[in-house]
Amino acid sequence: MNPKKKFNITGPCLPSKHYMLPVLPRIPGIVNMIGNEDCFILHAPGQSGKTTFLNALTERINSKGGYYALSCSLASLKPVKDYDTDMARVVSAVNSGLRASEITEPAELAYANNSQIYTDDTMNKVKFMLNSYARL
Repeated sequence: MNPKKKFNITGPCLPSKHYMLPVLPRIPGIVNMIGNEDCFILHAPGQSGKTTFLNALTERINSKGGYYALSCSLASLKPVKDYDTDMARVVSAVNSGLRASEITEPAELAYANNSQIYTDDTMNKVKFMLNSYARL
């Protein structure tokens, strides 16, 4: 591991490896918005720190308890061409993120993944998957 920090201009920044300003103070009140179950959109130009901010926010939420934030990248899904195929790819990306997280897969979801409980309706699959985790 390189003990020296460097400037990063490609991809997410890591405080242990890169020179950077604290990211959470850039958008004050975001944690309160989440606590109030408000929606927000994070829109900014490329290479402006969106992923770095979301990674820090995910870490903060998970360290506080009460909520579990999941971080997964959907960048590989560009461009969207076919709804059914692309929604299946979204389900796969979110499911991979959930499996890589520290939470245990609900038994009902493990059963569903190994059966034909859902085959065609990908939106129902997304809802079923997320509701299964929400009940933990």
